Amino acid sequence: MRELADLIGRPALSMTDRLYLDFEISFARDLVDQHRDEPRTLEDTLDRAWRVLSLLPHRELTMLPAAQLDLRHHPRSDSAQDKDPS
Repeated sequence: MRELADLIGRPALSMTDRLYLDFEISFARDLVDQHRDEPRTLEDTLDRAWRVLSLLPHRELTMLPAAQLDLRHHPRSDSAQDKDPS
């Protein structure tokens, strides 16, 4: 997604595409990047994973169990994510 954004510009992306770009950045920064001196429990790692996943609209997470999504998926703004069906 980053290459497409570099090519056509972030404003030209659909809302969903911009959310995927935000997801990509957050995944690397907030979940994968862990410093040697940063102790992280499994629970903390899973909480981080759900925060990152919550950047995406519920409709994009079709491979996850509905019960888990209902329990753990907390989008930052439902109204912004639901405006663009693409």
